[in-house]
Amino acid sequence: LSEKDFVSKSQKILALLYLKAALLPEIIPVENEPNEKFVKEFEFNYVRTKVEQKLDSHDVNLEVITDLGNIKESSITASISELFAEIYEEIFNFISIFRSGDQNKMNDSLWECKQNFEQLWGNKLLSLLTALHIIIYKNEE
Repeated sequence: LSEKDFVSKSQKILALLYLKAALLPEIIPVENEPNEKFVKEFEFNYVRTKVEQKLDSHDVNLEVITDLGNIKESSITASISELFAEIYEEIFNFISIFRSGDQNKMNDSLWECKQNFEQLWGNKLLSLLTALHIIIYKNEE
């Protein structure tokens, strides 16, 4: 994909991901063990690097607000490519557990996905969507 196509398709997919995550039902975890993680560091870095290469000069650092009560002390800074990789990691881990077919693990994975969306990657996704919006509609070649 060209950079323009990548940004345009990403905007639409990520907006849909936000909507779907916001609609997740309330879940009660059933197991006490943490969910398995499937994304390895080299895979994370591969996604980050590919997005960084695709976006080139548009791969800027963004501020992600994590607490409205204390914005200055509770925000993080990450590049667009890092945010893509972090969201990829969350979703890939979630999907990988669902592929197992184990009902308890699937339940707990859904619970973890919802919790992480509300507390971690939902804000990252919104910051990423804001950046993509600006890239698309700023009318720059």
